[in-house]
Amino acid sequence: MKPIAVLMLAAAAAASFAAQARNQSPSPSSAPGQAQRAPRAGNVTNASDPAVKAATDAAGQAAQAWLALDDADNWDACWEALAPAVKGQIARDAFADSLHTVRNELGKMTARHPHSVTFTHKMPGAPDGDYVVLQYDTEFANGSALETVIPMRTPDGSWRVSGYFVQ
Repeated sequence: MKPIAVLMLAAAAAASFAAQARNQSPSPSSAPGQAQRAPRAGNVTNASDPAVKAATDAAGQAAQAWLALDDADNWDACWEALAPAVKGQIARDAFADSLHTVRNELGKMTARHPHSVTFTHKMPGAPDGDYVVLQYDTEFANGSALETVIPMRTPDGSWRVSGYFVQ
């Protein structure tokens, strides 16, 4: 399957993380409906820092909520859940068209497993801030892919998706 991307604020960084992940050994799959595995040890930056743990947990919840909207083909709700900075970078219709194109090619999601989590303050092509790069090994009706979701901490302290990349 060819690489597919939905371009958002942090798409360049997502591509960089996706390239790094391709060089890691794949994680084993479990059947749809089974509990999700924890990300592999060593992939969470500064995991012992309580502030990083809180950030990665909150960002992970935001990513899961956003992915649930994406899985339900709810493009308008996906748009509303984006970080404000992203909304200024891509028009709502272009965003919805991109997601629709990606999901049409991949088909319905059948299983998603955590691959890696990285907390960072810098993303290529994006303003400095707090970002969490979450990667998932995902099975779709038409094949498997590595999904990268990048929530960022917004000025109000909430975590909102700023990037999504599928490879």
